[in-house]
Amino acid sequence: MIKSFGAIATMYTLPTLLFRASLSGAIVTLAVLMAKIGGPLIGGMFVAFPAVFLSAAIITYWAHGKEFSRAVMKVLMISGALNVMVYAVGIRYLVVPYGILYGTLFSYIISALFAAIPYLSVVKRRV
Repeated sequence: MIKSFGAIATMYTLPTLLFRASLSGAIVTLAVLMAKIGGPLIGGMFVAFPAVFLSAAIITYWAHGKEFSRAVMKVLMISGALNVMVYAVGIRYLVVPYGILYGTLFSYIISALFAAIPYLSVVKRRV
């Protein structure tokens, strides 16, 4: 069984933020490259999975260790997949009628509402 963790305070320094931004940017760049090479289907798989899960796994592992990273991934296995799917479906159906700005904003809001479901479930079990 993977042990859950409470909040851990993190000190954000400029080098830490630059590293995280560079890592995440490199992963997104790889996803865009894969979309260019493999088309929208292959590119869509690379965008959804690595950009969310890989960067989160690496950053949490380096910041707080293996056990904390495992605990974060435990929650992301469900909530991350759900939120990415909801966001992607929102983008698919909202960008054309509402434009890139509002379609993205509406998709983000809908995804955030769906994120509350697993979050409240996890918080409820901790109490």
